[in-house]
Amino acid sequence: MRGISVAAPLAAVAFALALALAGCSFSQWINRTETDTFTITDRDTTVIETVRNVPGETPDTSRVETSSRKIRDYSHTNSFDSVAKRDYPNFLRLGLLEVASLYSAGRGNSASGMFGAYAAGDDDQSRSILWRSELVRVAPIEVRLRWFDDAPNWTLGWSAFEHWAMDDSISHSFVSIAGCNYYVRRRFYLRDQIPYVIFNPYLGVSAFPSAYVNLGGELHVGSLGGLNLRAYAGLISGFLWLDPSWGGTYPYFGIGVSALDFTNRFEETEREWKYYTRSTIDACVLDVASNYSSWSQARFASVQFPLPIGNYHLWVGTSLVDYMSFFTRTSGGSMTDLSEGLGVLPISVGYRQYLGSDAFMIEPFVEGSYYPSGFFNLGARLKIVASEGFSIGGLVGFASGSPGNFKPQEPSFSGVYWGLSLSLADWNNTPEKIRDLRANEIPSTIK
Repeated sequence: MRGISVAAPLAAVAFALALALAGCSFSQWINRTETDTFTITDRDTTVIETVRNVPGETPDTSRVETSSRKIRDYSHTNSFDSVAKRDYPNFLRLGLLEVASLYSAGRGNSASGMFGAYAAGDDDQSRSILWRSELVRVAPIEVRLRWFDDAPNWTLGWSAFEHWAMDDSISHSFVSIAGCNYYVRRRFYLRDQIPYVIFNPYLGVSAFPSAYVNLGGELHVGSLGGLNLRAYAGLISGFLWLDPSWGGTYPYFGIGVSALDFTNRFEETEREWKYYTRSTIDACVLDVASNYSSWSQARFASVQFPLPIGNYHLWVGTSLVDYMSFFTRTSGGSMTDLSEGLGVLPISVGYRQYLGSDAFMIEPFVEGSYYPSGFFNLGARLKIVASEGFSIGGLVGFASGSPGNFKPQEPSFSGVYWGLSLSLADWNNTPEKIRDLRANEIPSTIK
């Protein structure tokens, strides 16, 4: 009941804040457009002077014969309106997914797994994927909080979905949805150059489905191409409205990772998007490839970083999740002899070579996964940027490995593969552009 007495008043505050922000569109938190409207006036005067003959003398020397000179003036005025628009990033944090393993004193939470994400592909733990000691946040966002006379580094944040599970029991968890959770944070920069190192004390409240208050601190390293490492410590207390016996009060400690989760300094929101500092030559939400008959692969939240070697075309990368399968498809369309592998944060190294245009490229690469499946992947990718955020291509390669803890009952796999690829929400930059943007990064203000 102590959790109810603490969380209920703050849940009312969260609900009131949700009503206040309900009329605001989501896009305004991402992009800010500044418009200058002014009038341009052109004034022009043309003078035409014509002389047909030279004036002559007259008997009367007191006067000169009339000249044939003619002068004409033409004045012209033209006015028109001019509109200049500039777009700026308007967020201090914009992310896709954040996961963490949690440890709470006295709780049975040995199944949380490292970073939370690792346990998702472990067969020993995946059967209780929604109800083990972990934190899951979907689409977290933070914007500038203007209070205390516009004091710097205060943020207001929320997420589309938030789940705190303190152990493997569903009754010891908290859930919040979009519009019902809000966090106030104060940033203390230990390093203000990419990748940032930030300490964030925070106070969070939720109104529904669980009402809770969350007080703690976070050590954040990132973001580098949207990748972040996070460590948490705090106290959470609350209850579920549908069953107030669910919930409680728990101290916790956690270690997590977030992908495609971008952090800005306040100074970065004062720079136009075209000067925005980027660090990846490729950032992709979902990349799928298959030949339908014997092989398929899917990668989620993938990034590639150019290495400062030579022409910067050599890169190192990773994915939050990398799934690969070898199989045999029967004439009826069903799969047999299935063998699957799953890598969480695998390591890949490759080289990007453009083929006459920035939209056509070939990338030989090598990739290794270590957990929960161990596999080795050597291949080459032909990639065509069809439009902004969308790419197609083909792959050929050789992969060998074991399903490991992901599917321990399945056999090992090894073989040559080929297939067509499709990349959705895929943003590509040239290594030269990344090098120039990083060279013009906003200077440090830490003394």
